[in-house]
Amino acid sequence: MRTFIYLGLLSAFWYFTLPSNIMAGEGWQDGVVKWFNAKAGYGQIISPREEDIFVHHSVIEGSQKKLMTNQRVQYQAIKEQGRWKAIKVKIIN
Repeated sequence: MRTFIYLGLLSAFWYFTLPSNIMAGEGWQDGVVKWFNAKAGYGQIISPREEDIFVHHSVIEGSQKKLMTNQRVQYQAIKEQGRWKAIKVKIIN
């Protein structure tokens, strides 16, 4: 019983002190749209480190809610369940 409580507290401590699920570097990251399906409303961005970032149309800022292949964007991302996911996306003109 004591071990279970200790491990629970330890994992909570690590969870709140090591934010490894946030994309390196604070602020916005530059990326390029790998592909985007306008009908489905989602696609992928390629990060500068060549990692795939999932993007949903609901996180795209502004009135245009679709992206074009090879379009330059800026984004903020988090890591969920081992995969990167954009939480905000801006289109670069």
